[in-house]
Amino acid sequence: MQTINFRIIHTSDIHGCFFPYDFIHRKKATGSLSRISTYVKEMRRRYGENLILLDSGDFMEGQPTCDYDKYFKPQKQNTAIEVANYMRYDCMTIGNHDVEMGNLIYDDFTKKISCPVLGANAVSIKDGESYFTPYHILKRQGIKIAVIGMVTPAIPYWLGEELWSGMMFTDILKATQELLKNIRENEKPDIIIGLFHSGWDGGLNAEGTKENCIKEIAEKLDGLDLILFGHDHIMHCEKLRRANGSEVVCLNPASDGKSISVADISINKQTGEKNISGNILSVESITIDNKFIDTFKEEIKRTKSYSENIIANIPFELRTSDCSFGVSAINSTIHRIQLDIMKADVSFTAPLAFDETVGNGEVRFCDIYRLYRYDNSIYMIRMSGKEIKDYLEMSYDLWINTMHSPDDHLMKTISYEYDNKKISFFKNLVFNFDTAAGIIYSVDVRERKGNRIKITSMSDGKPFKEENSYHVAMHSYRGNGGNELLTKGAGIKHTELKERLLSKSQHNIRFYLVEYLRNKPQDTLQQVENWTFQPECWTQKAIEREKRILFNR
Repeated sequence: MQTINFRIIHTSDIHGCFFPYDFIHRKKATGSLSRISTYVKEMRRRYGENLILLDSGDFMEGQPTCDYDKYFKPQKQNTAIEVANYMRYDCMTIGNHDVEMGNLIYDDFTKKISCPVLGANAVSIKDGESYFTPYHILKRQGIKIAVIGMVTPAIPYWLGEELWSGMMFTDILKATQELLKNIRENEKPDIIIGLFHSGWDGGLNAEGTKENCIKEIAEKLDGLDLILFGHDHIMHCEKLRRANGSEVVCLNPASDGKSISVADISINKQTGEKNISGNILSVESITIDNKFIDTFKEEIKRTKSYSENIIANIPFELRTSDCSFGVSAINSTIHRIQLDIMKADVSFTAPLAFDETVGNGEVRFCDIYRLYRYDNSIYMIRMSGKEIKDYLEMSYDLWINTMHSPDDHLMKTISYEYDNKKISFFKNLVFNFDTAAGIIYSVDVRERKGNRIKITSMSDGKPFKEENSYHVAMHSYRGNGGNELLTKGAGIKHTELKERLLSKSQHNIRFYLVEYLRNKPQDTLQQVENWTFQPECWTQKAIEREKRILFNR
């Protein structure tokens, strides 16, 4: 047989969506590995050992299943390990949210999973070698397939050093270039696959760190036959032609197990001639693998019970959409928690969801994930008054326009047509729309960035001075440099953030939010009325218009 045919199935950013149930929203999930498993099994029957299953990271964080394993049953084997082994992955790449789980979990994962976990550019400081496996060679019917794994190097901008202690993260482009040379010379593979946890383009690009660089790699590095990637949760399917005429297929299935990348590779054993094609396949209509469900029925039952535990009864609604238009109950609650826990002068926080509503009745543990999905702790950072103002100038510039008349749009939005309907969203991500508490201020929408924020005093009436030093509470993602509000906004060098850090909370914010709602549910009604958009005669009408556009309210 001269020509060998391979099918590659690729997942990415599964984020704990193992089962056909969304534990956060208490409803059936449209995707999940339980459906992907059905397809994988069918392809294994068809292709045998020439079916290759790969994943490019952020596998084990996102659903309550993963957090239950982390906090309540660390002595038992992690469900993510059991699921990955059931699926029989051939290779997996580590993702930034996998690292966020902590070294006890990802070290255990890499030891007990039945396939290599890749991450060549995560380098051990101790010996200069890759902390994870740099690459893996798959041998099928006399064909050598090299799989190279890389993770976004922006991890230090998001996660505390205690989560990645002993590692440094190098540039993906340079690391891939060097590894390609080594593999070609020493392994002489027939096919080379890039399995990357990095997005197509954009994102963080500061101080020599580029978050998303797949486009650049595809364009510049000859030798990769297939690039499978993730991280940015944006579906991508492209055969890119390089300047020298060579081509590379680039695939990203987005997130949460709703779609998979499928690539077909045929190679002539004698000539080495290759033909590669790829597409993205939705799995939402694929039948659930009943054996998969039966295997993990106890984990499903346990997670349902854990996530649906009632923690409070609140006779009003907490809406994340309110956060973008002024003071809100949920942001006020988080501000209050951060100020109290850290004994801080000022607090920064942002909504972590576009449009979630909980309350007006029973609040369950899973509802807290809807309000606060990420595993952030609280940091307290030393900042000057001027840095606080500059931080807020950048934050508000992410979500508001400069208005020239009462008829102008207040919010920065984008719109597109889908299914004959006009859909509108904020232009930028809402989890970067930070507001402040502990100070009294206004936002003049007639001014441009740099002149919008007018801070009149501290909340207790004491003077606010730009030259003074303040203790500022914020979540850990922001405190490590996430979205560059501290760096580009406040003008603090990333290398200085560590020395600015005064203290960290013992638990994550979700823990404190649960305890707060259990013990002080009525206090959430006490909104911190400390800031407004100005002039109100313009902005009140604009806000009502934008609520209708964005939320149909």
